[in-house]
Amino acid sequence: LPEALNILIDRLRDASARNQDTLELMAGLPLLVRMHRYGNIRRTDRAMVNQLLDQIFPRICAGLLPASRQIDLDAAQHLFEQIIRNHSAIQLLNAPKHTRPWQEAMEQVLSGSDIHPLIQGIAARILLDQGILEPERADQYMSQALSTGAGVENGAYWLEGFLYGSGLLLLLQKNLWHILNSWLDQLPADHFQEVLPLLRRTFSRLQDTEREKILEFA
Repeated sequence: LPEALNILIDRLRDASARNQDTLELMAGLPLLVRMHRYGNIRRTDRAMVNQLLDQIFPRICAGLLPASRQIDLDAAQHLFEQIIRNHSAIQLLNAPKHTRPWQEAMEQVLSGSDIHPLIQGIAARILLDQGILEPERADQYMSQALSTGAGVENGAYWLEGFLYGSGLLLLLQKNLWHILNSWLDQLPADHFQEVLPLLRRTFSRLQDTEREKILEFA
């Protein structure tokens, strides 16, 4: 069985070299990372897994920006989930040769054009959490995303991506809170009703203690 698995991995490596679909490569990355990091009961050759990672990971980073452009909401939500899963996997690898290219790909997505706001929001959050995006620049990106010209719905989707995982940064970085509060205050009643379901979904994902602290601060 170990020999058969190694042959399978070898064929998978060949297939990945011909695969142009970034999302398919992203779907397989977390499992390969777990095999590389922990091994498995079948004692699959980690060196072969590592070679496969080294082959597909640069393709993911190079393909992320094109995969983020001019996509609809369904595609953006699928890509959003893949980015979260891949980011967790890359953190598990904890190697500069993987971390830095991933951060550069996030930077390209954040500053790119025709990118769905949900994707740009999560890119901003990842870069902010890792200390690559300065708080002052995060303020600027948030202000731009929530500006009138960006569109109310787009602002809500950007916020959903940016607040994924934790909302405490709204309390830790008061400028972000003031930007959000000002945006909500200026929304006409009909626009507020339009984005309310999106905002409810965003804040419902936060922990109860986080929501309580936000309410106290408000």
